[in-house]
This record gives sequence, structure tokens and C-alpha cells, in this order.
Amino acid sequence: MKYVGLHTVSGTDGTRVVGFVTEVGAEYAVKTSYGQMHFSKDAVVNIVKADVPPSRPGSEQEADSFGTHILTMKSGRKIRGDVKEQGDEYFIKTSTGSMTLPKSMVQSVEEAGQDKPTPTTAPKPPAPVLILAKLPAGRQRLSLKNGSIVFGDLGRKEDAAVCLVDTAYGTLEIKPEDVTSMRDAPLKPTSQPAKEPSTGSDKGTSHSPSEGNGPPGTFLGIS
Repeated sequence: MKYVGLHTVSGTDGTRVVGFVTEVGAEYAVKTSYGQMHFSKDAVVNIVKADVPPSRPGSEQEADSFGTHILTMKSGRKIRGDVKEQGDEYFIKTSTGSMTLPKSMVQSVEEAGQDKPTPTTAPKPPAPVLILAKLPAGRQRLSLKNGSIVFGDLGRKEDAAVCLVDTAYGTLEIKPEDVTSMRDAPLKPTSQPAKEPSTGSDKGTSHSPSEGNGPPGTFLGIS
């Protein structure tokens, strides 16, 4: 099966990541904003079409001024970039890359205004959830800004302000500001999410590759 555009992959251990999916033999390769991941098919509950693009570290301010259009999705999400029609899809070039979205998911496409109000006071940044100098020991559950959930052991990359998350599906490089919550995670999942039936439609359609338990040991996943 060919997966076009962004998809959300849910694992049997609670992992949930957003990225570009490629089927490779008995595995799914998922290219995320934080690194490449590989899931065995029996460790995947479902794969569904994502209705939002993954956020990248430090991309918000740059995205505010990039592009000549504002695309509004039916979910309420707004994406700024250069938009072109391609049949039943829109091709969008943003400050962090490019993507395609089905027209059925889009509410409107408008010209982007050039003038922006200047805030009188800068908002106070929230206290960081993850501090590189005080990384907790043991397996952790991280929730990220783009809606992903990952499980793994944490480490620090030398000469870089990123956290290395060693998961069962690959090692990710995540900036502390992209972590919205963090807590200790059990060594094994206490329960597995129920499999979602396939509806046959593209929007929200779930694809359940194969049933089975995920791999033993450490697990992983990617607001």
C-alpha cells in the first residue's frame, strides 16, 4: 500500500508518531521531524491520514512570515506558504518543507496579508519541561508539540542543545522546547489500545496492518 502525505502511526505500546510512511517488506519506515523510525508490522495498531503537519523545532516565528497564502483546514489549523492546485490536492511549500493535502480536508485558501500587528509585550515563555542538564534516569514518556507520544531512554547529544531519545524504533533528536509533558514510563505497556475498524474513506481512515504484540523491551513514540 502506498501512503501519500502525512500519516499518524499508532503502536501497540502507546507510541504515536506523525510522519511520512513507506512500507518496506515486513516493516514501516516513518520519516519524522526528529529522525527516522522503523516499526515491524505486528507492532502497529493502525495508520491514519494526518490532518496536521508535524511541527519542527523553532519553526513558528519563521512560518509567520513565509509564503503568499494562508490555507485553512476544516480542523481549524492554518498553514502559511505558497499554495498550488494539483488536481484533487493542494501542494504547499512552507518554511520547513513541502507537503500535499487533499482538497476535501481544506476549508479555504486566501492571500496572506503583509502587515502584522506588533505585540506591545512579549509573552512569557513557559518553564521548560525537559532540562538537558537534569535528564531523568530510566524510561520516559514524552508528549510533543505535534501530538506525538514517544517512549525511550534519554541522553544528551554532545555539542548540541538536543535530547537523544533511544526508542524501540529508532533514536530521535528532540529539542527541549518541543516537549509538552514528561513522566516515568513503565517497562511494559499496561494495556493495548483497541484496533480501529477500517471505514474505507481517506479522511480518518485507519489501516490495521496486522495484529499482534509489540516488541519486548524499551518502547517509543512522537502539541
